[in-house]
Amino acid sequence: MPDGPGEFNRIDILINNAGTTNFVALEDLDAMLDEYWERAFNVNAKGIFLVSRACAEELRKNRGVIVNITSIAGFNGMGSSIAYAASKAAAISITKSLARVLAPEVRVNAIAPGVVWTRWVEGREDHVQRYGSGSLLGRVADPEDVANMTIALIKGGDFVTGQTIIVDGGKTIL
Repeated sequence: MPDGPGEFNRIDILINNAGTTNFVALEDLDAMLDEYWERAFNVNAKGIFLVSRACAEELRKNRGVIVNITSIAGFNGMGSSIAYAASKAAAISITKSLARVLAPEVRVNAIAPGVVWTRWVEGREDHVQRYGSGSLLGRVADPEDVANMTIALIKGGDFVTGQTIIVDGGKTIL
């Protein structure tokens, strides 16, 4: 098994997919603790920047691609907490900034899923079902939906950069 980029001596694709949250009702301002803000921004926004910066030289050399996984919460200000939504909005902004800075050698885009069937939604099945039934396609995303869009941006998006593609079954246009 390779020990990292040194084994293959190159980085062509970077997918920033780390994310974290603390579930705090939006209206419960007092429960939105400072440490939740720090954690959300450190992982969801600052992490994208730091990893991208660390890989930038190699990605430029190889005319690489970065795909950041964000969230529709970054557009609508809703989701698991105010800090989460704000950090995902920051991730969308970082995507645009990196696209400007790394062009023309590196394309940088983001994907903003709505609810995705993952371990994050365990115990919230009723909410997920209601959310999905309210989308134009009548369901929430599977991880494969996000993966397929990621592959499309990597393989077929040669003239796309600085964009955030919403993957939510049409929920946000309702």
